[in-house]
Amino acid sequence: MKKYSHVLLIDDNQIDNLINRKIMEVSGFAQKITTLASVNLALEWLQSIKDVQEEVPELIFLDIRMPELNGFDFLEEFEKLPNEVKEKSKIYMLSSSLNPSDLNKISINQHVAKFLSKPLTQEQLATI
Repeated sequence: MKKYSHVLLIDDNQIDNLINRKIMEVSGFAQKITTLASVNLALEWLQSIKDVQEEVPELIFLDIRMPELNGFDFLEEFEKLPNEVKEKSKIYMLSSSLNPSDLNKISINQHVAKFLSKPLTQEQLATI
């Protein structure tokens, strides 16, 4: 399994964040894992580190269903970030929902590499 230098988890559910972090740590998936509980926090953080290339995450695991701004709102705002961030970060959408409308939006977004169903597993990480 490839080891990534930096991964970002965005999910309002702290238990999901804890489980996903532990799965990544146990499997040696990433050297550094940043966990944020909202789209707003994630966008602010990405904006603050945009000029520090080694801090920009290679992978972003993004929950779809969150209060206030959801995963699709994040994707719209992500498009406005500098190219250095957009070109380095691949987004993996996470959800327990298999809503066909959501899956269609995910499939047509250029920044989304793949949809992964919750809960995240070591087997899913191995496919990345």
